[in-house]
Order: sequence, then C-alpha cells, then structure tokens
Amino acid sequence: MQLVQERIAGVAMDLFASTAVLSRWDSEIQFAQGNGEAPNQKEHRCELFLRQSFRRIRNYLAGLTDNDDKFILKAADSALG
Repeated sequence: MQLVQERIAGVAMDLFASTAVLSRWDSEIQFAQGNGEAPNQKEHRCELFLRQSFRRIRNYLAGLTDNDDKFILKAADSALG
C-alpha cells in the first residue's frame, strides 16, 4: 500500500508544481499585455519543466498497474529477516 501511496503522492506533487508554473507563466503574459508589451509566450523554462513533470506523472500512473511491488516487498522482507 505504501508503494501505491508514493506514486499517488508523486502525481499530486507534480500536478501542484505544474499548476504553480502555469499560473506564474499566465501572470507574466497578462502583465506584459497590460503594459502594452508583446509577451514572451515561448517560455522555454516553463515548457521544459512541464514536459518533465508530465512525463513523471505518466510514469507514476503507469506504475500503478505495471510494477514490481510484490518482488520489492519480498526482497525487503527477506533482507529484514
């Protein structure tokens, strides 16, 4: 159960961080438009972070059904005695 919770927590953390990045990016675009400037809509830092975050989310979600949890738990039990 802990391994499942770890994956769900990872998804939640990445979703939260992605939301913060998107919010900040939107604020910067809105601020630039309010000042009559052309907003830098191609923000490579944000795009890179979001791509990496979405990849991690996909991996966490895939790990809910495709994993080695039984073997991990058996190895841990064996190591702990």
